[in-house]
Amino acid sequence: MVGETSALIPSLPEAVETREVASTLPNAPAAEEVVIPQADFKAVRDAQLTCEEDGAKLAACQSQQADAKQQLALTESQRDEWKTAAKGGSMWHRALGAAKWFAVGAASGAVVYAVERRK
Repeated sequence: MVGETSALIPSLPEAVETREVASTLPNAPAAEEVVIPQADFKAVRDAQLTCEEDGAKLAACQSQQADAKQQLALTESQRDEWKTAAKGGSMWHRALGAAKWFAVGAASGAVVYAVERRK
């Protein structure tokens, strides 16, 4: 336990002590009690405040990351729409446009043929 505490808070002036405490239940195992020296309270409080600040910074960063992902997805969808528009629309839109011009060409060809045939 002492090694774990010093790894979590390396700047403790004094070592944290552990004592075994007898259990009040007859068949229960002995429990440990942690004793923090008075000199360590400031270091423990500072470590706790640092941890809370880091947690708040992490939450803010994760929020910004989520916003950035949402903005990226919106930008990508707009980019895809513009690419489709630059190509002249979707494949079906272009096929219908080509079919329309094919029909116009066929109709004008039929008119010219009919006019020439009457002569």
